[in-house]
Amino acid sequence: MTEQLKPDTFEILDPFTTSDRLSEGIPPHAATALQGLKHVLLARLEEARLGGHVYWNRDEIVDRPVDIDGLAGKVRYIPTFAYRKAVYDQRPACPCSLCGVLESRDNVITLPDKDADSDFMDKFNDSFALGFNNFPYFDGQLLLTVRQHRELFTRNQYGLIFDFMERTKFAGAAIQLHGSGATIPEHAHISLFDEVLPIFSSEYRPLKEKDGVVVSASTEHPSVCYKIDGESKGAKLDRTTAILDELLRLGLSFNLYFDSQSSAYVIPRTNRRARSIDMKVGSPLAAGVYYGYVEYSNTSDIELLKQEIWQRCQEITGKELAAALKETTVQGEDPAAIL
Repeated sequence: MTEQLKPDTFEILDPFTTSDRLSEGIPPHAATALQGLKHVLLARLEEARLGGHVYWNRDEIVDRPVDIDGLAGKVRYIPTFAYRKAVYDQRPACPCSLCGVLESRDNVITLPDKDADSDFMDKFNDSFALGFNNFPYFDGQLLLTVRQHRELFTRNQYGLIFDFMERTKFAGAAIQLHGSGATIPEHAHISLFDEVLPIFSSEYRPLKEKDGVVVSASTEHPSVCYKIDGESKGAKLDRTTAILDELLRLGLSFNLYFDSQSSAYVIPRTNRRARSIDMKVGSPLAAGVYYGYVEYSNTSDIELLKQEIWQRCQEITGKELAAALKETTVQGEDPAAIL
């Protein structure tokens, strides 16, 4: 193999120790109450991990840089995904597992009562529930679930996400919905995490500017990838939802991401699965991160599953990942044409 899995630097953006306790409240360095909320959420996530409810060990993660047809991506070995295959994928079928979580309140995080921005949090809590992802693939990963069973987000909900990202400064968020490669496509939800995605660092060329909002296209991504950026949250929301509505009108789906500056990134989608690698292409791969999940493994032995995942991460190439993206995203047309 020309590409061999080797350790890369795994950077923790917002490190904290297990001695951090919720009773300490908002840390002194936090600029806002909602940045303090981020600290609380990460502390609760760490408690859940230590309690065995979240399968994640950052010390065992191995990243390999990979060139995905010009995009500086990475292949990620996640040994705890063996438990996802052995435990999560073998669970009894249910109409909607996210609705089940909301009804039972299992894995739902109760937010602190005291918050300096209670008006925003009241609106946010009316639309979303915060919870744990038992089998994360990013550091600091949490789950934001729409309280109503629906496949798409409303415009107001997108506005709340813009606000939440700007206020909390989580490094990233990925929208999960029908057609985007989501594991649970019938119930719209969001993966919230504290790692920077490869597409956030990509080079972009401006396409259009209006009302102080610039829409750009990645010059490195093998697919059409937009970035929507500007000072006005209202104008950014208008431009982003206009693009999303047009994609839906054209019969397409999309991957949508937010960074810590509440810039939005949109990748139009044509298919959920890629035949070339025989698996669904989810939001991580569309953003430049591939994890070697072994969807069709016949074993439930944890150590054997870890070996199979490791082998899959060894074998996959940047050429194969680029082919998978080209099978599942918009290709070969002027990005400005959709705008």
